[in-house]
Amino acid sequence: MAFFVGPLTISAAALLFLGEAVENNVDVARAGDRGSLPTPEAAQAIRVTCILFGLVLVGMDVISLFVAFMAVVFWLSREELQWNPTWNGVVFPVATLAITTAQFSDLFHSRFLGGFTCILAALSSVLLVVHFLFTIVYVSRGKLLVVREDRRLSARFGQSLKSH
Repeated sequence: MAFFVGPLTISAAALLFLGEAVENNVDVARAGDRGSLPTPEAAQAIRVTCILFGLVLVGMDVISLFVAFMAVVFWLSREELQWNPTWNGVVFPVATLAITTAQFSDLFHSRFLGGFTCILAALSSVLLVVHFLFTIVYVSRGKLLVVREDRRLSARFGQSLKSH
């Protein structure tokens, strides 16, 4: 589920940038060099549409992260949760959500979204450090990034080559 969160929030951020760029380039259209640039009214409608779609995408991401968080709490309560290297994929979606909420906080001048951005940025930093430490521990114990037997070499040389 976390794989959908990152691309959606980056898309929401891109929509916010697009809406702002369209509205900022209206001055060029007013100067008479319109080309393919929209009128001021159309630019305003495009920006509002980009903001609304961005809000929908961020809302879907917040719901997805909430469901993922509840799944982690469920497995922790059953004491069956084990670290896995694929969990590193959680850091990026949380960071992208923090970036997008920072944009919305700036857009709406919202202290709530600013605080939520700080919480997400802190969570992303903590997740990054935790995953880094777990990776170091698993590599040092020989449970990660270890090749026990390379089938390609044994097939080529006809013998079993094992790592020490």
